[in-house]
Amino acid sequence: MDMISYYSLHQILAKSNLPGVKNHIYILNKSVYVLVASLWEAYCEDVVAESVAHLVKHAPQWDALPRALTKVVAKELRSGDTELAPWTLAGDGWRTYIEDRLEMLARRREFYFASPKSANVEKLFKEALGIEDITRKWRTGPRFSTICEALDTHIDRRNVLVHRIKPGPTLNKRDVKDFFKIVRWLVRRTDRIVDEILTSSTGESRWSVLVPDNPTELFEDIDGKHLLKADASD
Repeated sequence: MDMISYYSLHQILAKSNLPGVKNHIYILNKSVYVLVASLWEAYCEDVVAESVAHLVKHAPQWDALPRALTKVVAKELRSGDTELAPWTLAGDGWRTYIEDRLEMLARRREFYFASPKSANVEKLFKEALGIEDITRKWRTGPRFSTICEALDTHIDRRNVLVHRIKPGPTLNKRDVKDFFKIVRWLVRRTDRIVDEILTSSTGESRWSVLVPDNPTELFEDIDGKHLLKADASD
């Protein structure tokens, strides 16, 4: 709904006759652009945390976990106290370990995940959930062969807006819409990828309903005109 409100507000301001309003719409564009990046970052962190909780609660045994995750955990244990490491996972100890290591990963993410570009997302999902090549799974055909590059370009631009005194070229509504459509599609696609792994490991889906990751969404226009029409009829 925040995005629908943005499109509607943009339409209202663009048609406004108030002096100077049109010259300052870029401030609205910049704010929402940064918001979209923050939503993408928060989504990645939240879906990982919720998925780890799902695995811990519903996986019948440790060997039902994704193979890549068990290999990472085994490597971590071998690098620690080798005499006590096996006892860490005894009984249901593996559940506690998998859950607790999420906090360790969260502390590590503070140093690299403030920029949720494709490579960092790949690293996060592999370390926390054992999902390998998630960015490759995003590329579901020729039309999406550059989806990672598109995401990274937007994140780089967001970093410039936030961290530099001179923000570069002014953002327009098209920039915001393009970024939002990419993030919306990636969220839906990632939900499906994660759910396949969770269902395979636990026999239970994390979601009661999955929104289809419609490939045509990226190429459809979106705005708030329909909402303006609805408001006008009220």
